Amino acid sequence: MISDIKLSERILKSKFLVILLIILNIIGFGLGIYYYMPQLDETPEILWLIVVDCPLHVLLLAIILSSELSGSPLPDVLKFINTVGLIKYGFWTVIVILLNLEFLFSLNPVTYSILLPMHVGMILESILLFKLFRPNLPSTLFVMLFFLFGDFYDYVLGTLPHIPDTHVSLLFFESVIVSILLPALIYINHRTKPSST
Repeated sequence: MISDIKLSERILKSKFLVILLIILNIIGFGLGIYYYMPQLDETPEILWLIVVDCPLHVLLLAIILSSELSGSPLPDVLKFINTVGLIKYGFWTVIVILLNLEFLFSLNPVTYSILLPMHVGMILESILLFKLFRPNLPSTLFVMLFFLFGDFYDYVLGTLPHIPDTHVSLLFFESVIVSILLPALIYINHRTKPSST
C-alpha cells in the first residue's frame, strides 16, 4: 500500500501522465454513457445522475486531476466522495461481472472483457486521490449518507443498473456495508497519519 501511494505521488508529479489520465477518464466517461444509454432512455432525466454511477466518478476524477494540474484544487469533500465512489462502484461492477460471468459473456463477450479491466482500473485510480485530501468527522458522515442515499435509490426506488436478479440481495448488503465502512476506514487511515501539509 505504501509503495502504491508513492507510485501515485510520482504519477501526480508528471504532467504528461496526469494529462493522459484525464484523457483516458474522459474517454471512459463517454464509453460508460454509451453503455448506459438503453437504461437512460427509459429513466426520467432527473434521475440520470443517480443511474450513471461509474461514468460520473470517472468524469469527476478527470475534473479533479484537471483542477490539481491548474493549481485550483477542488474541495476535499469532492475528493473524498470520488475516492469512495471509484472504489465502491468499481468493486461492485467487478463483483457483478464475476457473479454473472457466464451469462454476461454469453450476451456480449467483447463488452464485458473490456468492462472488467476498466472497473479494476477505477479501483486502482482511487489511490491517486489518497494524498490529495484530509477527511474530518463531519465530511466522513456526509460521505456515508451520500452513498447510502444512492443505495436507497438503487435498491428501493429502482435506479440500479440492469443486471440479473440472481444476486441482488447480496449486492444490496455489500453496497450498504461499503457505503458505511469505506468512508470510515479512509477517515481512520488519515487520522493515524500525520498531515502532509
